[in-house]
Amino acid sequence: MITMPVPFRRHGEAKQQDSLPRHVTQMPRGSRPSETFIELALLAQKRENERTSGAT
Repeated sequence: MITMPVPFRRHGEAKQQDSLPRHVTQMPRGSRPSETFIELALLAQKRENERTSGAT
């Protein structure tokens, strides 16, 4: 099994984080990546809905 090298892995960081996007793995300590990622996705979706509905 080949895994990509992660040069900036923090001490104690889970290996599962290797598969996450870089902006998620570099979140500040204390914030939960999953929740933050969901919030970002919802915000992006909201913006997209506003843009497609013709709102300025």
